[in-house]
Amino acid sequence: MVSDPETFNQYQQRRLRIACRHLDGLLSAIEKILGSSASRTPFPKYISDIPLAQRKRLEAGIARMRVQLLHVLESQGIEVEPPSISAAYAIHSAMTFAQIAVEELAPKHMRGYGEISQRAAAELNDIVTRLPEQIAELDGLVDDGTGAEREGEQPDEI
Repeated sequence: MVSDPETFNQYQQRRLRIACRHLDGLLSAIEKILGSSASRTPFPKYISDIPLAQRKRLEAGIARMRVQLLHVLESQGIEVEPPSISAAYAIHSAMTFAQIAVEELAPKHMRGYGEISQRAAAELNDIVTRLPEQIAELDGLVDDGTGAEREGEQPDEI
């Protein structure tokens, strides 16, 4: 970090970088909201009430704001920290939490919410059997971080 009486001290620089990162995070949250209308989730959180033309203008404005954030940091000689978390690792972690969430649907855990009929227990056991297979399949699609293709697999064409 640059340390010069005419510029920000190291603590001010750190605060400026953190503020810019926070603003970028808020922009990412807005992008996620905008993109939620294109999502196929069966549990949408947001009503898709922003017209496409307005959404495109918002996306362009977000891109311009990000350029401005970078300019602010660059003009002060503040480096942008590179990413530090592997996407593959983050996805594997999310898949682990998904596995746990499914396991918690097992009848032995659901009994804490009241008596379970034999039929309901059978349905829960079916769910707890099927969903982990799908989660494992999705998890298996994620590269281990080395960039190498899994043996015998061909990359999907886009």
